[in-house]
Amino acid sequence: MARNLVSLNAFVEDYMASTSEESFDKNFRKDQVRVAALRAFRDMQLDSFNRIYSARLPVNQSLYTVELPADYVRYTKIGILDENCNVISVSINPNMNIAGDILLDNDGAQLLDADGYPLKSEITDCGDGTPLNPNAYGYVFGNYNYNGFYGRLYGWGGGNNANGYYRFNDEENRIELSAGFSYENIILEYISDLSMAADPQFPVEAEKAMYSGTYHFLIQRMGQPMNATEKMNAERVYLRDKRFAKSRINQPTKDEIIKSIYRNFTLSPRITS
Repeated sequence: MARNLVSLNAFVEDYMASTSEESFDKNFRKDQVRVAALRAFRDMQLDSFNRIYSARLPVNQSLYTVELPADYVRYTKIGILDENCNVISVSINPNMNIAGDILLDNDGAQLLDADGYPLKSEITDCGDGTPLNPNAYGYVFGNYNYNGFYGRLYGWGGGNNANGYYRFNDEENRIELSAGFSYENIILEYISDLSMAADPQFPVEAEKAMYSGTYHFLIQRMGQPMNATEKMNAERVYLRDKRFAKSRINQPTKDEIIKSIYRNFTLSPRITS
């Protein structure tokens, strides 16, 4: 079994055992140390040791929406599978309409959910009965006949993504797709929240940064006798160690460097007569 990962519970035990009578963090309980270590873990997973997950998610064919996974943090790619099982990206359209009508009761008052937010309806048209289809103009001018050839009209309808468009709906925590999206599933590559595990694990290259990060988050809310200089030094050391950890984790191998260099000097085949 590989030993390239360190569990958070084992790290907390080591941290507790490494404190001395002269250290500022000697009086913290084990549960407080774990909370601080988890805060450092969540902070570092966004920059240093994030893990990319790829998932095939079903599309709601009636609403053209996709629910985000529970461990979703940030996406890196959204696409569909082609006939060669390659992921083809879908383009983002920040102008897609995701607004809904606020629902009212019989007295005209707004209907609220359990958290006190207004309930809204799903939007399937533009308000005048026109279906939502941001790509419609691309098909209208895609059959232009000129000298016996069919194609798009020059200067109009260009830049369309034939696979469709998407926009994030943060309020509903889902992905909105353009109307008429013809695929049953999408491929979502995203950064997963590793801290949701019962015992999260992090790379051994980040262990030093986890120590300085845990210490930083432990003492930042302490009052006397903790002075401001020690808090600033702890933050500075943590940021430095976090950069070192990111550099170690993302360090390329010698083989990758050589292939990258050779890629720029590939010779064309010589044709002899």
